[in-house]
Amino acid sequence: MRKNRNDDKANILGKAFKGGIWLYIGNLISMALSYLYWLLISKITGSPGLVGEASTIIGVSTIFSTIYLLGLPRGVQRFLGMYTNDRHLFSKYFWTGLIMVSFLGLVTVVALYLLNDVLSKFLPFLADKNVSMLIAALALLIGLKNYVFSYFISKVKTNYSTLITFVSGIAKVVTGVALVYIGLELLGAVIGYVVFYILLLILSVSFLKNDIYGLRYLEVKVIVDEIKSGMAFYVPSLFTTMGNWLGVISLYGIVSSVSAGAYYIAYNLATLVLMIPTFVSNVALPLLSGSPYGRERETFRIVKLSYAASVPLMVTLAIYSEYLLNLLDKEFTRAVKETIILSSNVPLIAVTTAVVSLVYSYGLYRYVIFINTTINASRTFLYPLLVHQFGSLGAALSFTMGSILGFFSSLLIIKKIKLIFKWKILFLLIIIPLILGMIFYIFKFPFLIGSVLLPALSIMIYGRSRLISKEDLNEVFVSLAPRKLINNRLTSLAAEMLFGD
Repeated sequence: MRKNRNDDKANILGKAFKGGIWLYIGNLISMALSYLYWLLISKITGSPGLVGEASTIIGVSTIFSTIYLLGLPRGVQRFLGMYTNDRHLFSKYFWTGLIMVSFLGLVTVVALYLLNDVLSKFLPFLADKNVSMLIAALALLIGLKNYVFSYFISKVKTNYSTLITFVSGIAKVVTGVALVYIGLELLGAVIGYVVFYILLLILSVSFLKNDIYGLRYLEVKVIVDEIKSGMAFYVPSLFTTMGNWLGVISLYGIVSSVSAGAYYIAYNLATLVLMIPTFVSNVALPLLSGSPYGRERETFRIVKLSYAASVPLMVTLAIYSEYLLNLLDKEFTRAVKETIILSSNVPLIAVTTAVVSLVYSYGLYRYVIFINTTINASRTFLYPLLVHQFGSLGAALSFTMGSILGFFSSLLIIKKIKLIFKWKILFLLIIIPLILGMIFYIFKFPFLIGSVLLPALSIMIYGRSRLISKEDLNEVFVSLAPRKLINNRLTSLAAEMLFGD
């Protein structure tokens, strides 16, 4: 029995990274396709401002979807993780949440249609009925997508969601670019996103049917469980969404559509590294919920591996941000500082998201609310003030201030639950790539060499100095690698190079 418990405990790290890495790859693909999408559209129209207008529409839709979701996509993950081996209860909780989300989404669509005249006073582009209906459709589709993807996260089948994201992303690029080319411009760019979400949901159904059976109707107890669980994330997630998108929306309303577009691109580049610890912790949530032992130990290991995976990439992005922004449009190079500031949130977010997943797995909802509200309420309130004063730089500073306050609130919870973190190790995981980054920056290593060499050297130093143990990497490798590679001679040589054995 002890052996099985240890196996399950050790599996949390491997499964969390397996699911998190596939989520990361899926979002990397999605962002790469979006990068291509906006590149082609801006070249066709010759207007960087179109990116700002379209991203504002997407941001408004995302905020509305978060309002009606009531935190259910995250809330249901706790129960899907608990009942992952009980098909009956798993299906019951999934169906109940899906019916609720669908109903609330349709109510939101009707409300947006009826309140169109009022909302258009604050966002003038809503005066166009076509744009208004697209926002309503996107709000419904984004909410359904966020809920359905909870299934893939809870079952650690994020490789399937990655495949679905890739196929749907290709359809978005083809459809949206074609519509913009024939002259629809803003309308065509947004329709591309509508096609993306519709196809994504259709493809998801083909994978869902194997684990979920029988349409389950609403049950009072299940509704209460899911709402109670979801409310721990509802207000914080609303603030999160507003915190993520108000930077773009504030810039659009206060400064210009070009500044909004530049910040949107900077934020998406920074997300390339920010989402690594976020996704790993998200996948760890249902895994920790389903494991009654070893949660504290696994939480620190998740943070440590998240640092090792993301901090070298954070430094790499900081060095080459101007090069990457210039590839899209010269106008976007104005957001270099913003990209660096946003990406520097990685160490803070890695700790915060892991602590949130741990306390949530224990059902300590008040701690989840405290941390997430601290982060995102501060961002939301600071955006209008700092954007008005400093423009897009103010948006980046607002985002970072929220992360700092969230980190300190996490420290309070760490102390309260007596969670042991080895801060010296985490500090060294940051300082090593920073030193390498300074060397690469001074000697002006070209992008193609530096973007590969800096992360590779960082990982090698981590291994040689035993900051990352062979046990940690082995668990992740066993979960990720095909079986035939596990005993492969090349992997043994790689381990020898990394650890010096």
